[in-house]
Formats: sequence, structure tokens, C-alpha cells
Amino acid sequence: MGIDPWLMCKFAYKMMHPVYYRRARAILKSYDYAALQDPYAVGCMIDSLCTACRDKLTPAQRAAATRFVISQRCNPANPSHRARMRRMVFGY
Repeated sequence: MGIDPWLMCKFAYKMMHPVYYRRARAILKSYDYAALQDPYAVGCMIDSLCTACRDKLTPAQRAAATRFVISQRCNPANPSHRARMRRMVFGY
């Protein structure tokens, strides 16, 4: 089970606002590949993003998002991985 499409759409909409974008970018830049494979670290990242974007997730949504992020095996240091994630969020 992946992330709820409505949540992805909501996150993409929030990222269009410069304040939320800067907050989320600062959080995302602080994580590396190893951290994005650790369920606890990914859960903390999701909680931080929710706080920064003033959103709330149910425990089931948080667990699904954690599993989704880990399954993507994204390396933030790799430009093609960053582009793939950007396309996934923004649809381009």
C-alpha cells in the first residue's frame, strides 16, 4: 500500500507555498540514504514534515508513508533520485 493520492496532492499543493517549501526542504536536506532506510528516522522525518506543513496524519497514514519512503530506496545525494522524487510529488 502506498501513500494516499489525496495526501500526495495536498503535500504538492503545500510545497507551492514558499514558506512551507523552505521548511520542508530544510528537513529533507538533513537526511541521507542510510537515514531514509531506517523506519524510526523516516517516521521522525514524516512527523517533522507534518509539523512544518501544519498537517496531521493518522497512525495508519504515517505507517503507510514510512513504508513507501523506505521502499523507494531514494538517495538524496543522487541527482536522478531527487528528480524522480520531485516528479512523483509534482507530477512532472
